[in-house]
Amino acid sequence: MAQIEDERTVTVLCCSFADAPGNVPLSILRDAIDAGSDAIEGDRICLLALPRADEALKVVDDTGNRPSTFEEGYAIREGQIEQQLANEGLPNVPVNFFHVETDAPEDIWAWLIDRIGALRAAKVARIQRHVAAAEDLIANADVAKTPQARGTIAATIGKAVERFRDLNPTIRPAPLNLVAEVKKTHQSSVAASVNRKGDWPQFPVAHILGQGVRRDVNLRTSGTFIRIDEAIVITHGDRGLRCGAD
Repeated sequence: MAQIEDERTVTVLCCSFADAPGNVPLSILRDAIDAGSDAIEGDRICLLALPRADEALKVVDDTGNRPSTFEEGYAIREGQIEQQLANEGLPNVPVNFFHVETDAPEDIWAWLIDRIGALRAAKVARIQRHVAAAEDLIANADVAKTPQARGTIAATIGKAVERFRDLNPTIRPAPLNLVAEVKKTHQSSVAASVNRKGDWPQFPVAHILGQGVRRDVNLRTSGTFIRIDEAIVITHGDRGLRCGAD
């Protein structure tokens, strides 16, 4: 999660070709969304499936046909991955394939570098939006300085504060996250964690409970942030800064 939350990091989730996207990557994607992370939206997570032998030639498409080349097999599997993500209610993430015996390493490195380039491009676009907003503020300084405009903004923010002051009660208690993780963790890891008072890398109780708290907070506040976002846009128009995005 520390890597996923790092805005300067592209996280590559790996899985076997046969069961792609795989249970672990699906769990990580689901956890990131439930915790309110912007890693997927920010294009910081991708999936790399690793076929072995002739697995890519054994995949079957919707009509029951098998591919004649590895590339066709990759395309079929990519479509199946996208469909499974949709069935799970998860957004698409960039997908690629790498067969260590047949595929050129240079191609996968180029793809990974492109992922870093996309991350940088998003940051550049964000900076450009801020620069444009600053230039617009300078160009319209007289409007921004009028007492009437300041009074309108202050009144709107004051009303918003009163409307959004109270948070919703607990929606998903944090211990539920611990219970869910226990069910899918090997008993030896759970036992090792118990013996070490929860401090075990394969089952860190404090972190799991912390993620549970974060999930609950996200569920309780996500609607409020959307309403704050709308209030800012209505007050400032197209020049308003959006909560969470900027």
